[in-house]
Amino acid sequence: MTLNMRVQTLDKPKLISKGKVLSTREVTKAVGISPATLERWLAEKRLPKPKSIKIGGKEFRDWSLSDVAAVREYKAKHYRKGRGRKK
Repeated sequence: MTLNMRVQTLDKPKLISKGKVLSTREVTKAVGISPATLERWLAEKRLPKPKSIKIGGKEFRDWSLSDVAAVREYKAKHYRKGRGRKK
C-alpha cells in the first residue's frame, strides 16, 4: 500500500497523506455519493462509524483513509455506476 492516496473531488484531484483525516463532506465527494446516502448507511449500520469527537454539543467524524476505503468498497459491491441503482 502506498503512503498517498488520490482522492477525486468535483473540482480537482488532491493527494491525501497517510494519517490525515477527512470530513464527512470530503468523503462523500471523494466516493461520489450524497451526504444523505452516507448518513443512511451509517444509521442502518451497513458501515462502521468512524472515530468521532464532540465539540459544543455537536458531533464531528474523523474519517481515516481506511474508513474511506470501506465506504468505497461497500459502494462498489452494492451500487452500480450512474444514478446509484442497487445491484
